[in-house]
Amino acid sequence: MLRSLVGSEMCIRDRYQRRVREVVFGQKMSEQEGTAIQQRLLLAVEAGDRDNALQTLQGASHEDLESITIDGVPASEILRNDIATLPQLVELLIPAQRPSPDQSVPSAIWSPNSPNSPVPETFRSQDCTVFEHMLRGAEWEQFYSHGVEALSSEQFEDAVREFSAAIDLQPRQADARAERAWALYRLDDCTAAMDDANLSIVLDPKHARGHHVRALVKYQTDDLEGCIQDCTSAVRQNPKQAESYCVRACAKLQLGRRHPKGSRERRSAATVAVQDLNESARLSPEYAEAFYNRGLAYVELDNHTKSVEDFCTAMQLDSSISIGSKEPRPVNRDHPSRT
Repeated sequence: MLRSLVGSEMCIRDRYQRRVREVVFGQKMSEQEGTAIQQRLLLAVEAGDRDNALQTLQGASHEDLESITIDGVPASEILRNDIATLPQLVELLIPAQRPSPDQSVPSAIWSPNSPNSPVPETFRSQDCTVFEHMLRGAEWEQFYSHGVEALSSEQFEDAVREFSAAIDLQPRQADARAERAWALYRLDDCTAAMDDANLSIVLDPKHARGHHVRALVKYQTDDLEGCIQDCTSAVRQNPKQAESYCVRACAKLQLGRRHPKGSRERRSAATVAVQDLNESARLSPEYAEAFYNRGLAYVELDNHTKSVEDFCTAMQLDSSISIGSKEPRPVNRDHPSRT
């Protein structure tokens, strides 16, 4: 993996020198730009002069430390919060030992912007330099963005490949797991989708997207109670996620249909489904599935006037909707961005 990302030791150094101004100082700097302290630290880092780097940091003012960032976090904040000492900052910038091209980069990396990863005692992995950390973060964002683009264009196999590459770089990042789960669900691979959704929730128990996708998989596999639980978790973490209210309503309608038509249990299920669908339609007035499923719920409640109104609205919003099947529609499989 390291060879494919950064190549040889010479490649590491070349790429480091090109990016150190942007990554360490949070901006692109020419040789003539930046404060004197920034320039001294920059030269020390590029030369691998640990003593000079330490002396420069020791002589830096608070303003200088504010302008020097590690992965987007000001050095002053790192020191103030006791995340690292000055010598440890130097170790971040100029590691004592660098991995050889044949060494693997450890999967458990840390970034101040990635709360799912544990913070190592020395603020770094033993085998991975701060530059590799930052490189991996940049590579992860690239693969993740490509995966999102593939989803939006319904290229689900491409999305799986892009998210898989992102996961290889940062296995403890929940977002890519949840999105790959959605792509796998769209490819009808419910087993793999469930595995990814489960992992995304293990990594981040409050991950609304992970709970939402797992709810869809559970709905598909007829685990309706589990679906409702995950939808409830999803809207608890993200109350504005209209799709989760809709999926939960579909599960409630299906549970109600296990009882005889017109029974108290079936009508009660339809009543609570309407409440969810009201919220879904309020949050997303152009969400066709919310109106279609609410129309089904009104049929169960013998409110035919409202059911016809909702069916008409749904078909106006999405011409692919047909009321012939009368089956709940938890997701628009023709428009992946809708869930």
